[in-house]
Amino acid sequence: MKKTGLVALAILTLCTMTALAASSNSTTTLSVAIAAGANISVPATTTLTYSGTFPTGTYSGSTTVTFSCRTTRVGGTGDIKLQATAATWTAAGGATTGPLLTDVTYGAAAGTYVGVGAYSPAGTAILNGTDTNVLTGLGANNRVNGKTITTTFSMGDNPNWETDTYTLPIKFTLTAL
Repeated sequence: MKKTGLVALAILTLCTMTALAASSNSTTTLSVAIAAGANISVPATTTLTYSGTFPTGTYSGSTTVTFSCRTTRVGGTGDIKLQATAATWTAAGGATTGPLLTDVTYGAAAGTYVGVGAYSPAGTAILNGTDTNVLTGLGANNRVNGKTITTTFSMGDNPNWETDTYTLPIKFTLTAL
């Protein structure tokens, strides 16, 4: 074979390889459904401290709740509720005559959250196993990140109570729809 034949064969091979190369592209459209969301953080312990004069003093303390929520744009709503998760206080040292669930009340107020909604007034009863309002009416299209509200607990003294350390578990629930 002559050199011209080899050159022609090389050119033909390059043309064939280029003709075999191909490319293609296609597109996609991303889709995401952003849902309502809720997150709440509560301190592990709230200590009630005594003020006033025995036997008519008051035990009180407050809990700052941090929350984030997103309610639906149309027709959305949200609220924060609390409930006792036990029917009675538990005495650490075994006392049998101490505060009752009905002895403690609460009320709520704004911390850093200044948006829509209504707070529970002072003196609201805490119920066992039943939610009671802390903040209601968050409303449609409410978007809150890392805001706080303060819940204050109060209980009048009773000279008939035995000395001990008592605990009562309280659960806070944030709902965003």
